[in-house]
Parts: sequence; structure tokens; C-alpha cells
Amino acid sequence: MSINLNISSISEKRLIHLTDEELVSRCKTELPHLTSAFEVLLYRYQPIVLITCYKLIGNNQDAEEVCQDVFVRVFHHIKNFKERSSFKTWLYRIVHNASISKAMGRSKYEKKAVGLSEVNENQIIGKRTSNNDKSGTGFEDLQIYLALELLSEEDRRIMLLRFISGLSIKEISDVIGIEINAVKVRLFRAKNRFRSAYGRTTCSQNGKF
Repeated sequence: MSINLNISSISEKRLIHLTDEELVSRCKTELPHLTSAFEVLLYRYQPIVLITCYKLIGNNQDAEEVCQDVFVRVFHHIKNFKERSSFKTWLYRIVHNASISKAMGRSKYEKKAVGLSEVNENQIIGKRTSNNDKSGTGFEDLQIYLALELLSEEDRRIMLLRFISGLSIKEISDVIGIEINAVKVRLFRAKNRFRSAYGRTTCSQNGKF
């Protein structure tokens, strides 16, 4: 399965306008013989899933491998999806678990090669963007990258799920398996620690340390 699917690769472009729920329903009845509905889901979510894997794992090759593995799992298990949550939440639970497993398998002493161009400070600490605005390949601002690197794994993960992947508080709760109020508290604290780290990296870059 290629993870570089583009709109011209989709066999039935009319399906692009269907909702996730409608596409999932078609996948359940058509896979593995007909893949057009699955192709649309892949087209819709692959870019941001790849970015999320990259930010959580910190290695491009591993991120591509995990991204492909995620969609292979979706392909084989979507018929068992009970739809008690949205498809997006179910997908990101797979993404989260697969990425964390891969990251834990890497040496904790290995430096992460996270990209440096993707979002600005407003996108990180208070402004959500559409999926179309998140299709870059890294952070544009060095201070944001450095600030995120100063956060704990837990803080960085919840910031990425909220502001890069664009998940709601409820979706994050479902993905990482904690209560909504706990997500709110963690996110509030993570944003404060990010602001503090961002301020320190800015001062450092300006020679104030």
C-alpha cells in the first residue's frame, strides 16, 4: 500500500464528498474487493497521520513505516469497528498506540530529528487550523521546536494531538484513555509549560541568557 496517495489516484472521485461514516459503511461491505471508499479515507487522513507519527516518533523513516502500518491495520480491521466513537477517534487511537510503541522501541538516548517547519506559535497555543493547513513537513519556527523539545513526553504528546492533529478534548480523552477533565488539566498545564519554554528559548536565541 502506498502512503503517497493523491486525489488523481482515487478510482471513484465522487466518493470524496461522502462523510467518514458513509465511507466506513461502504468499506465494511466492499473491502477487500472494492477499495475506492478506503482510498478516500486514506487520502483524507494520511497527510496528518504521517505528520503526527513523525512528531511522536521523531524519525522520518520510522514515521512512514508506522503510518503505513496504521492504514494496513485499518484496512484489515475496519469491519470490526463498532462505531461507538467516530472513525477519526478510532484511527487516532491506532496512531497513538503504534507511534508510542515504536518510540519506546527506539533508544532513549537517540536524539530525535524532528523537523522545523509546520506551525507558528498561534497554532500551537491557541489557534486551531484545518487539516489543509497542516500539510507541511515540520516547524517553521526554531523557537517553537526548541520549546516543544523541552516539554515532557506527556506534555508534547497532548499538545501534538490537540494542535497538530486537531483532536477535540473528547477525542483526546478517547484516544489516550483518560477522563475529559484530566485532559483539560493536562492541556492547560502543558500550554503553560510550553509558553514558559518558548519564552526561555526566545531569550536564549536573543542572547539574554
